[in-house]
Amino acid sequence: MPIHVAILKRPYLKLILEGRKTIESRLTRTAQPPYGCIRPGERIFLKASSGPFMATAIAGKIEQHEKLAPYDILRLRVLHDIAVCGDDTYWESKRDSRFAVFVELTRVEPIEAGPKYPKSMRAWHV
Repeated sequence: MPIHVAILKRPYLKLILEGRKTIESRLTRTAQPPYGCIRPGERIFLKASSGPFMATAIAGKIEQHEKLAPYDILRLRVLHDIAVCGDDTYWESKRDSRFAVFVELTRVEPIEAGPKYPKSMRAWHV
């Protein structure tokens, strides 16, 4: 079973650890991991951008979308905004996305170390 490394900004990690952010969203212009790469039950290691691993979670429900238009992004915001904890700036920056993945985060636990993975500019590794 694959494992995943998701790199996030610290404020989002804090919200996840507090139990307020329960869905990790990835909206992109091209199909990027975790799109098509993640299944329920797989482990996700959550790492701070330019920082340490801070948590682990198990993927719950996965929702994927493709061929999105700006009005689709607005609809997805209405459906998921509370669980995603995105602000206006976040959603505006995603308005031209064509692909979206929403991963329910279950069994979140704090950690101090995670797996080795190939360093790159990507924000999700499988």
